[in-house]
Amino acid sequence: MMNKTELLKLVVASEFMKEDLALYLDTHLMDKEAIATYNFYVKESKILKESYEMNYGMLSEHDSLSPYPWPW
Repeated sequence: MMNKTELLKLVVASEFMKEDLALYLDTHLMDKEAIATYNFYVKESKILKESYEMNYGMLSEHDSLSPYPWPW
């Protein structure tokens, strides 16, 4: 298992790739390879975030389920 910092770096990198590709796709609607890459990062980001939250706690108070008591 990765340590907290390594996993967080991967989460941030995958989120950046999603945002960057989404901006690209705004002007390149028909780029199949970019869409496939975007979809890859959407799935990877979800898996990485779930792994981080399972091991280290909430990443965001808006996108995460909260255990009791409120940990944020």
